[in-house]
Amino acid sequence: MNFIEAVKLLKLDKNIKIMRRNKDYEITLTDKGYLDAGAKYSYFVPVIDDILAEDWYVVKDEKLHTFEEAFKALKEGATIRRSNERFSYSLDSEHSFALLVKGDIMANDWIIIG
Repeated sequence: MNFIEAVKLLKLDKNIKIMRRNKDYEITLTDKGYLDAGAKYSYFVPVIDDILAEDWYVVKDEKLHTFEEAFKALKEGATIRRSNERFSYSLDSEHSFALLVKGDIMANDWIIIG
């Protein structure tokens, strides 16, 4: 989805977050209506690349999964990512290469996105 659609959804439901594929920040909306990218960044100011991007998605599922559960969902067409800052990339059917280490495979902090 595009940036405008993502921000509109964010305005409708303050309990969700929006992200771009393969970016390491999750955007929320503050009580004052500002876009917030969490503790890693003090605020979020979109650049032209963000505004024109069509790879925005909503993060709804905060339930954490094992790698086995996430990999099964990936095979079924979902996008997955880790919930830690070191592994900031999303994996989906469009990406044919991912560098995973033993810690990623043993981790139980995977998020399944749609």
